[in-house]
Amino acid sequence: MEAAELETHVRYRTLRVGVGDPTIASHRGEIVKNTGDGFIAVFETPFDALGCAIELQREMAAHESARVPERRIAFRIGIHWEPVIFDLNDVYGGGVNLAVRLQSIAPPGGVVVSAAVLDATGNAGELPVEDLGHVRLKNLQQPVHAFSLRLPTLERGGGRGMSTRAPGWLKLPAIAVLPFRTLAGAAEHAVLGDWLAEEASRSLSRSNLMAVISHWSSRSLSAHPIDMATIRSSLGVDYCVSGTLRVVSDEIVLDADLLDTMSGRILWTRQFTGPMRKFLSASAEGVSEIVSAVGRAIADDAIAHLSERQLSELEEHRLLLAAVGLMNRSSLRDFTKSRELIEELLRRAPHAAEAHAWHGKWHVLSVFNAWSGDPAKDTQKAIDCAARAVDIKPDSAFALTIDGFVHNNLLRRMDIARTRYDEALRRNPNEPLAWLLSGVLNAFQDDSDEAVAAVEKARRLSPIDPFQYFYESLSATVLMSAGRYEEALAFADSSLQRSEWHISTWRTKIVALHYLDRHAEAQVAAHELLARQPDFTIDAYRHNHPAADYEFGRRVVRALSAAGIP
Repeated sequence: MEAAELETHVRYRTLRVGVGDPTIASHRGEIVKNTGDGFIAVFETPFDALGCAIELQREMAAHESARVPERRIAFRIGIHWEPVIFDLNDVYGGGVNLAVRLQSIAPPGGVVVSAAVLDATGNAGELPVEDLGHVRLKNLQQPVHAFSLRLPTLERGGGRGMSTRAPGWLKLPAIAVLPFRTLAGAAEHAVLGDWLAEEASRSLSRSNLMAVISHWSSRSLSAHPIDMATIRSSLGVDYCVSGTLRVVSDEIVLDADLLDTMSGRILWTRQFTGPMRKFLSASAEGVSEIVSAVGRAIADDAIAHLSERQLSELEEHRLLLAAVGLMNRSSLRDFTKSRELIEELLRRAPHAAEAHAWHGKWHVLSVFNAWSGDPAKDTQKAIDCAARAVDIKPDSAFALTIDGFVHNNLLRRMDIARTRYDEALRRNPNEPLAWLLSGVLNAFQDDSDEAVAAVEKARRLSPIDPFQYFYESLSATVLMSAGRYEEALAFADSSLQRSEWHISTWRTKIVALHYLDRHAEAQVAAHELLARQPDFTIDAYRHNHPAADYEFGRRVVRALSAAGIP
């Protein structure tokens, strides 16, 4: 009996780490408590929780399908949507108890949700539900209105041949940040390394390009020597961050390594230093430096693999990161290559909403920066890609954001763009691209105060460096709209150092220089713009730009005209 129990526990642990943790991370969730034969996870939005539960049950059914029914391990899942209270090693609140009680009435392999979840999502991921009525649950005084999701895959029995890829799922690179070991400092500094690793994990998890393993899972390995094979098998990650921490007086010295867990290669070794307030303040600049360095290194590593292998040999997560990284480089050759990578992704995962959304963004940039040989065709392609992404995953904040981007930049439908951005932020208040583009939309409509606040929040939320030129460019646009020309110029110059082909950044630089009375430099910038887009004219700007009819657009026209743009 004891041997059977041990075998079951080992199998459960393997499934939890190999299936549960990556699935939860890919839906921006985090395991906050282990309960022996179960766990409690929290999510950014109810859409994330619902999507994770559906995918997790499908993945579990696929992994256990080869076993006879009586030997299969099956999860019961309960979901409730309500704020919770976090403590150092636990999570509390009535919502936690309610979710646990809902789990207890779920069938093996099933999902039971509260009415609050359905109210918050408006549907159940397009799956039918069975109304269980108002049920009485243990230790709860009032009955709870509950619903059981009817999962088609599970109803079919999860037989052999069932795809292990849930519709709309794209494998993301998985990363774990292990607690940093404190080597020197006072006794109260012992928890600092753990806290910094947790903050870095939270920041990385906001990215649409990474799956971040729960800090609770990473913490379980922190007491052991670093062994890549163990980390990869235990956590199922592609990359790992580890390191040590020293506190000397009021200074923090953090030595960190980023490792490829498959090969054991150290991708970089960095030292991050600064006063304690740099790491512990609300802005947490020190944590942001760590996160940006991680994002940049992983993207560069993905791009480096392009020269070593055929596309068919590249892992999906490297295809995605390389595509996005190349899309944001200054070379037109790199930009063109990024489309090839995205299309390879779509061949492998035709129902991945994120891949369709990135494809749509590629076509927007192609048209908006005048790189397209057929703007009408690429405009329609952008519309189709964004619409397809939303059709596949209507609760995806990223897909909604890209659809808004298409409507604003290509169709001049700022009303629809506003609706999309607002809906994206309702579904995920931490979607940085939605904040960024919403801020630009405010700037176009002459609401500069709201615009500046939105882009500042976007920059705080965005941890991935390949986008930095884009965030800096649009930050320059917004600051220009607010009349903060010196700051706008600084952001524009920084952006152009990263990507000199982004035409709108040159426009912003011209405008900032003009209103700073640096007219000769504005003329030089106008010459640089025309060298990159010889057919650019003021009439074309008036005809194509969504802000041309606002004061924002009129100010741009005056500056461009004075700088010599025809």
